[in-house]
Amino acid sequence: MYPSIWKSILKEFYALKVQGIDIFSHCKIMIGNGLCTRFWIDRWLDNTSLADSFPRLFALETDIDISVAAKLQSIVASFRRSVRGGVEDHQFQQLVSMLDSVILSSTNDRWICDLNGDTIFRVKDIRNLLDEFFLPKVNVPTRWVNVVPIKINIFAWKLALDRLPTRANLALRGVVSDPLSCPICESHVEDSSHLFFNCSLAKDVKSLVCRWWNVGVPNFTSYVEWLVWFNTIRLGSKPKIILEGIFYVTWWSLWTYRNQYLFASKKPRKDAIFDDIALRSFCWCNARGSFKFKWDSWLQHPFLISL
Repeated sequence: MYPSIWKSILKEFYALKVQGIDIFSHCKIMIGNGLCTRFWIDRWLDNTSLADSFPRLFALETDIDISVAAKLQSIVASFRRSVRGGVEDHQFQQLVSMLDSVILSSTNDRWICDLNGDTIFRVKDIRNLLDEFFLPKVNVPTRWVNVVPIKINIFAWKLALDRLPTRANLALRGVVSDPLSCPICESHVEDSSHLFFNCSLAKDVKSLVCRWWNVGVPNFTSYVEWLVWFNTIRLGSKPKIILEGIFYVTWWSLWTYRNQYLFASKKPRKDAIFDDIALRSFCWCNARGSFKFKWDSWLQHPFLISL
């Protein structure tokens, strides 16, 4: 026998509640005629059930599944005894005050969802709620450079979020345990900041790129520091877009070199990394941009080219 769809959905809702997402709290009952809603058990008047809000009165109830419609005809009729003073009387007065605003109608009771303005339950709203909870958040907007391919932009985006499968990240997920050191310099744990900004190879490549573009050789040690530096350099808008794309290609080339160093049968050459960056960026910028370059001028003074 196959389980019902709603049973499977409710099972997932309970699993999400354990993780901190209470979808049930966003689904509430809108009272119509009150015939299909349990007075004490269902959450129809407040965010909690009346059984939890008024435990002393609930202890007096003989019909715990009594409907709202039946209970509103006479609140005390189904009690096993009359309400006494003290806490019981105080809760009774509170309950009567809350019920004064309840007016039944001829429509049926129905469920509503407070994730949108029209009270209708939609899968899209649940998806947005889960995305808001689970997806990583960053303090800067997503950057997109149209002079390099989509895969390069996505790679840079993953680097910004620290979601690349470096040895440090794989260890956090229990995928690898040892070794965690950088396979290139073996002097530090291989995380994103080290591999792309602090490794001796990354520093050498960064120096070549910065000298190529005559922007000095800054000492940024992470993506955040690179972004701060990049936003402060003075270049025209189009050359700056190209330079950002070149940095993306630089990180891509470093990652490619690292993977070949680990997994290829033949070790890659370090001195080919800069040539690879210059060639890839030249081909992609010419193919995807609205401007064309000559190879000689591209290697000599790309930021002075008339765009």
